[in-house]
Amino acid sequence: MYELRRAWRKKRKDEIFEGAEDSEVAPMELQERMFADLRAALEKIHFLYGPKADSLMHALQHLIGRAKPSRMEVDVLFGLARQIRWYVEHHRES
Repeated sequence: MYELRRAWRKKRKDEIFEGAEDSEVAPMELQERMFADLRAALEKIHFLYGPKADSLMHALQHLIGRAKPSRMEVDVLFGLARQIRWYVEHHRES
């Protein structure tokens, strides 16, 4: 049983490390494009408006940046921005 458990743990450890590429921090230029996309979407729903828009966006960038988002996580935020824009375009008040 001991040997079986050891073999299982080794295999499990190898599987975890194979997925390590998914957790690498996304390149800065990709993050910058995502932040620009997110900013545009948040402006459309008036989450960012007025004199405090820049400081609020800076706070969001800092918050997300501290998380060191992976490429997949940045893609999720791109998708969020895209969905916000889609919603605004299809649900405009008459």
